[in-house]
Amino acid sequence: MYEDQHTTNVVTLKEATFARRPEPVRPLLVVIDIQREYIEHGRPLCLEEIEKCLYRCARVLRHAREHDWDIAHVMWRQKGQLFNESQLFSELIQGFHPHGSERVFVKSAASAYSNGEFAAMMDMRGAEDTFMIGFQGPCGCLATLVDGYSRGHRLSFVADASSTQRTPDADEAAAHRQLVDIARQYACVTTTDDVTALVGTIMDSSAGASQMYADRGLRW
Repeated sequence: MYEDQHTTNVVTLKEATFARRPEPVRPLLVVIDIQREYIEHGRPLCLEEIEKCLYRCARVLRHAREHDWDIAHVMWRQKGQLFNESQLFSELIQGFHPHGSERVFVKSAASAYSNGEFAAMMDMRGAEDTFMIGFQGPCGCLATLVDGYSRGHRLSFVADASSTQRTPDADEAAAHRQLVDIARQYACVTTTDDVTALVGTIMDSSAGASQMYADRGLRW
């Protein structure tokens, strides 16, 4: 099991429910399903053009750590062919394992909110200054964005730090553009460059990231 192989801090429902929101709230980075299913050739979900996206994911994660953000890692682990908890394909990609007190949420369905502890954490803190990276667009990412929207949580989706599998009618890049257009209905869509440019000022602004984006004219 993952918990036996790596030191993690898996959050219990009680801990998430009674956690106290710091003032001012620190930005939260949600790292969705950066797992080996997406890089192993021959696997059904393998993404062909993932390398540049992984670089941007690593860049956002590194920046979040340098600026003392809260960080939540979400892993999809279940029984069956995909993300099987007993197989290496469900492991995190090298370089994306949690550090120190970073929290880990294990889910068994597409949305991160399918984990009760994650849902409780988000209900407690709200979605202000919450950014999401990871894989893949139509699965973990869009499912979480839609689920959050239904709860009144409008997360910020770092679109170029995510990717989407090709379809019969579109390559990966075109499929991801289509996904991002859908995501705009449920989330604030941004980029790696915009996020890393803003983090130095978010925590100094009582209005949070939403006002900072408006001030800079960035597209939500």
